[in-house]
Amino acid sequence: MSDTPVIDYGTKARKNLAAAASLVFGLMLFVPLAGVAAIIFGRRGMRAARDRVVGGYRMARAGAVLGAVNVILTVIVATAYGVREYRASRQRLCANNLKQIGLAILYYTNENRGRYPPTFDHLVITNQLPPGSPVFACPNCAGGAKKPAWVGTVVTSNYILAPEPMPWLKWGMIPTDLVVAFEPLSNHDGRGMNVLLGDGHVEWLDAALAARVLTEIRSNQNPPPSLLNR
Repeated sequence: MSDTPVIDYGTKARKNLAAAASLVFGLMLFVPLAGVAAIIFGRRGMRAARDRVVGGYRMARAGAVLGAVNVILTVIVATAYGVREYRASRQRLCANNLKQIGLAILYYTNENRGRYPPTFDHLVITNQLPPGSPVFACPNCAGGAKKPAWVGTVVTSNYILAPEPMPWLKWGMIPTDLVVAFEPLSNHDGRGMNVLLGDGHVEWLDAALAARVLTEIRSNQNPPPSLLNR
C-alpha cells in the first residue's frame, strides 16, 4: 500500500459576499435604507447558504436581524421627531395668535386712554380685530376638539384675558412680566402653555411653571412671582 498523500482536486468554496454585505449594512444604525439593504442581502446570503453554494448562513442571519432592528429603531426615532416637530409647530401657531391679540390690545389701549379691554368682545366691537378672527382659535382645539376657554357675546376663544391690571395702569407703567393673556394647560394636553406678557412678547412655560403661574394669577398675583423669581 502506497503512503503517497491523496491530493484533493475539489473546487474551493466561494465566499458568501451577500452575507458579508448584510452584516456590514446591519451595523450601520440609523443610516437611511441601510436596514432595508441588510435584510435584502441577508435573505440572499441565507438562501445561498441553504443551497450549499457557499457558507456564511449565520452571518447572513445576523445581518438580517440587525437590519430589522435598524429599521424599527429608525421608524421609532423618525416618529418621535415628527411628533415633537408637530407639537412645536402647534405651539408656535398659538404663540403667533397671542401676539396678534397683543397688538389688538395695544391698539385698543391707545384709543381708550390706556384702559385694557374688559373682554375679547371689545377687540371686535371696536374693530381692532375682524369678526370671526382665527387668532382666537388654538390649532389643537380646531373642530371642537377641546372646549373653548372663554365664550363672549361675539367671540369664542381658546385663550383667556387676564384681569385688568388697574394699579399698574394708574401708575402709567406695565411690568414686562405682567401676564396679559394666556391659554389653559388643556390646550396642549398639559405639556405647558403660552402666555402674552406686558412687553408684547409671548413665552412658552413648561407644565410645572405654568401651573404655578395659573395659581398666582387666580389669587390676583400679577405679575406672577414665579416669573419674577426665575
